[in-house]
Amino acid sequence: MKCYPWVYENRIALIGDAAHAIVPFYGQGMNAGFEDCRVLYDLVTKNGSLNSSLQEYQKLRKPAGDAVGQLALQNFIEMRDLVNDKKFLLRKKIEAKIHHKIPGYLPLYSMVTFSDLPYHEALEKGKKQDRLMEEIMKIENIEALSEDKEMWEKIEEMVERGMGR
Repeated sequence: MKCYPWVYENRIALIGDAAHAIVPFYGQGMNAGFEDCRVLYDLVTKNGSLNSSLQEYQKLRKPAGDAVGQLALQNFIEMRDLVNDKKFLLRKKIEAKIHHKIPGYLPLYSMVTFSDLPYHEALEKGKKQDRLMEEIMKIENIEALSEDKEMWEKIEEMVERGMGR
């Protein structure tokens, strides 16, 4: 669900599912609601009043609310269509190895589930990483070479370049 505005007459604000109800395929609905509460609390603490914080809360959380909904739908499609796909499973295996070998590379699922990175930032980083993984998966004979030392040097170089390092 997407709605806007989240704030009415600078007195009332939507929080959690009232602002961004999502399908349950990422398990982030309650976490997103808790984040709303934390952000609003931090703003009220900083600004000194609820009234002076509501518009800023809305501005900060709306992109995250929309993104977590999109992420949940994408994860549903992935779970529905791809979990038995051999190329998809190989891609996940290679991405997990990249995560373990290259500091700072965090797969999208981990960004969403095990970090405090805002959902909209995770979504954008995930799109960039998706393009990178598409390029890696185009490497000729990637299935047979995924354990080859020279291949991993090439993959590491592609990841470093793709991450803007």
